[in-house]
Amino acid sequence: MKNVIAALALTILVVPAHAEFEIEEAETAVNSVELQISTGLFLGGVKPGDERFATETEIIWGVFPGFSTGLSFEVGGERDGSPAFEQMELESTFAFIGRESLFGLTPANGEDPVFSLVLFTGLELELDEPDDIVLAAGPAFAFEFDDVASTTNLFFTFPLGGGAKTGFSYGTSLMFEITEYTAIGVEAYGTIENVFDGPGGFNTQEHFIGPAISFEFELENDTELNVRLGSFFGLTNETPTVALSLNIEVEFN
Repeated sequence: MKNVIAALALTILVVPAHAEFEIEEAETAVNSVELQISTGLFLGGVKPGDERFATETEIIWGVFPGFSTGLSFEVGGERDGSPAFEQMELESTFAFIGRESLFGLTPANGEDPVFSLVLFTGLELELDEPDDIVLAAGPAFAFEFDDVASTTNLFFTFPLGGGAKTGFSYGTSLMFEITEYTAIGVEAYGTIENVFDGPGGFNTQEHFIGPAISFEFELENDTELNVRLGSFFGLTNETPTVALSLNIEVEFN
């Protein structure tokens, strides 16, 4: 079950969004390099000027126990536009409670913890607007008990340039392990703009929910492959009607 959380890989969210439907893991990469590719496709209710799809590619390096860092690039395509590089992000994860943390192994006996907690930070740069920089920060935490695992991200976004207001985004998952290599469950995502300055009613925000399934494969040379598929449904007028997601994670130990 210890790798099920990794298979949930749901990275950058701010705008983190939901375009890629990704959740940050509540653990850090340790003595490994991870390649993550996250893709989201909207099938209905996409307004002119909004994204039809987005793909994020990220490389994460476990620098030392309790700390990992990564660099990602996002390619997106608007409903009436062509694909283009949109965003670059430098992120860091600091583990406080978990298998490996800044304070040593938790629990001390080396067993998998029931609860894990990390602090995620990300600095985003919009490539088409170099002056538009956003800092994303917040906790990612996970609960794990027997064959059930839940991971949640609660991130605030702080614009460092431009006239945008502080925002809030979340991603959460509840997964049930049905075989050694397969888990099924439900995930939800949402974004609230101007969270401290009149965020408006529920129907003016973006919220998704839907089923997900993840697969884990052990490859040669101590390499792990995790694949997650999801189908999500919009809950408000501001949310696309249906979205599909594909997340692939390869971990080289």
